[in-house]
Parts: sequence; C-alpha cells; structure tokens
Amino acid sequence: MNPAKQYFTLVKKFKEGVRDTGFLKSLAYAAQTAYDEEMQTQASDLYIAAHKDPTERQNLEFIVNFTHSTNSTGFKVLLENYEKADEILGNYKASKLIVSLITNEEIFSKLNRNKKPTEDDWKNFESSLKSKYPVFANEVLLAGKVKAYKAFQEWDNFFATVVDYMKLYLPKIDDNELNEMAWAFFEKNDNTEYLTQALVWSKKSITNENPNPAFIDTYANLLHKLGKTNEAIEWETKAISLVEGDEKKSYEETLEKMKKGEKT
Repeated sequence: MNPAKQYFTLVKKFKEGVRDTGFLKSLAYAAQTAYDEEMQTQASDLYIAAHKDPTERQNLEFIVNFTHSTNSTGFKVLLENYEKADEILGNYKASKLIVSLITNEEIFSKLNRNKKPTEDDWKNFESSLKSKYPVFANEVLLAGKVKAYKAFQEWDNFFATVVDYMKLYLPKIDDNELNEMAWAFFEKNDNTEYLTQALVWSKKSITNENPNPAFIDTYANLLHKLGKTNEAIEWETKAISLVEGDEKKSYEETLEKMKKGEKT
C-alpha cells in the first residue's frame, strides 16, 4: 500500500476510536514520518499513558523519541524517573533531553535575539527554574548562559561560565559539544589556564574507535597554542591521514604553520 494512503487509513481508524497500544505505536511512527506533529503527539501520549510501567526499556526508548515538549506525557515520565531512565538508556540520555527541553522553553524562547540578557534577566530565569525544576535548575541555567554568552560574544562571561559548567557536568557533555567549547577557547582566548582546561575537554572528545579528524585538529591547535608544538605536529599529521580533498588541504596548511612556528 502507498505510504500516504496507509497513513490516512491509520488516521481514519484513530478517528473511529481504535486505541490498542500496538496500533497507537504504529500511528505515532507513521505520523512522525508524515511530519504530522499534532497526530504524533496525540498517538504517542496515549501510547505512553496506556502502560502501567512506562520505564521499561522499550517504552523509555519510545518516550525519548517522541518527547518534544515539557507539556508532553513523556516529559513528565522522564522528569519523575530520570535516574532510572539514565541507568537503563545510558549516556544520561533522559536527563540530557530534559535539560535541552527546559533550556529551550524556559530561557531561549524568552530571550530577545537582538538584546543580550541582563543580570536581572538571569536572576529571573534562575528563580523560575528553581520553582519549576529544582533538580535541573542549575544545569539549565549554566547551559543557557553558555549558549547566550557565546551568541552575544560576551567572551569573559562565556569562558568563566563554561569552566563552571564543565566542572559540574563534564560526564554528561557529548563529544561535539566538548569540541565546540574547546575550539571557542582556542579561537577567542589566550589565557594559559583556560587553554589547558580546554585541552582536557578536547582530548576527551577524541575516541580511539572512531576518531574525528576535526576534533583531532582542535586538540593539535590547542597544543600548538600552548607551546607543545612537537606534539601538536604529531596530532595534526594524524588528522591529515583521516581526511581528503579540500579539508585535507586546510589541515596541511595548518601543519605547515606549526612547523614554521607560526600562529594557526
């Protein structure tokens, strides 16, 4: 059957009152494929509510996939069971989703893109977060500040806040974000203490199983900026071995600058 026709058939059955869990699950995934957010929310919320134990692995995986708002049924389940959900799903998957949704809704949706937030704004955000989400208030506030300070190029505030954020939540931060923060420190900061901390984050982002050449390049650049040029050359050479085309040319240019003792 044509996928579109099949989806309309499912929607028709839903409107006729079909509510068994297997059907709701199929409808939720079909609605997701069809980009029907309203039906996706209805079907997934009903599916989650129908389970006596929503914290079983398969249910948690479903919840994470279909939770896009703090108003959803899935969000409430995750908020009440985040420790168990993190343990089952691994990699802080539940709590990272919780923090992301709260940050977007409680901070970024309320910011004026053309005006940087004031200290009073941050105090108001903090007060509201502590009232609504006491467990996650500090993490959300720091995550929000990091992104806002970077967007508005408040570099001194950005550097200090990132350091605080990393001290408390480093295990929860993924490789992409680690690399992003480390690169920002490389580009915008000359403080040796800060750069040394960024080097730690950068090294943590590099995995032996599937090394990302861009992350290795960040690490090499930080080493070079810290005066560890011989080691930087070794790492940049490794990055070059993992890329091709224009990207390789860019890395080769960086390597030449390192060898000449020039700023990268």
